[in-house]
Amino acid sequence: MDEQGIGIPTSRRSVLVAVSAVLGLLLSGCLAMAEEAHEAGRAAGHARHSPEARETDATVSPVRTDPELWVNPETPAARQVRQWRLQGRTADAESLRRIADQPMAEWIGDSPGDRVRSIMESAARADRTPVLVAYHIPYRDCGNHSAGGANDAAQYRQWIREMAGGIGKRKAIVVMEPDAVAQAVDGCVPEELRAERFALLKDAVTTLSAFPR
Repeated sequence: MDEQGIGIPTSRRSVLVAVSAVLGLLLSGCLAMAEEAHEAGRAAGHARHSPEARETDATVSPVRTDPELWVNPETPAARQVRQWRLQGRTADAESLRRIADQPMAEWIGDSPGDRVRSIMESAARADRTPVLVAYHIPYRDCGNHSAGGANDAAQYRQWIREMAGGIGKRKAIVVMEPDAVAQAVDGCVPEELRAERFALLKDAVTTLSAFPR
């Protein structure tokens, strides 16, 4: 079935490209971290058996991160790093920092306006681009794995406009409702609700695409 057949505009291709780019980034980041962890493990194994190990501590090699993506400074990992540093646990803090310094997508649910606005302001101060996941479409929990979502189409249309207002004219990468199309294709969403879901996705893409960045 083509995009016109299901009511999704050509502009949705840009969202799909963004989704693919984010997934590729996450995959490449995971592979890079796995490779570096493997090499670090081998180096640590050699260090433990070397004469120098009795005199010096093993150093933690840096992890590559995307210099343009925003890193949330208030994640549990980031807060724990700060706490351990205050406690003098510098080695533990440095190890956890490898996780805390990785950019992650922020999943947006209820009350999106204030939260998105706060994220955008923090990202602007750091001169970085945040990755946001719009995740509030009605009947989101049809697979019984993620309760929540808007109560109806009107509430979702208002929600997506609040999210767009929070983004404003700043630059952001938005991953649009990751489960929405797959749930409709595999039959999780009742047939009578599928047309409405595609219409909501079309409206969301149109609303977000109206902003300059």
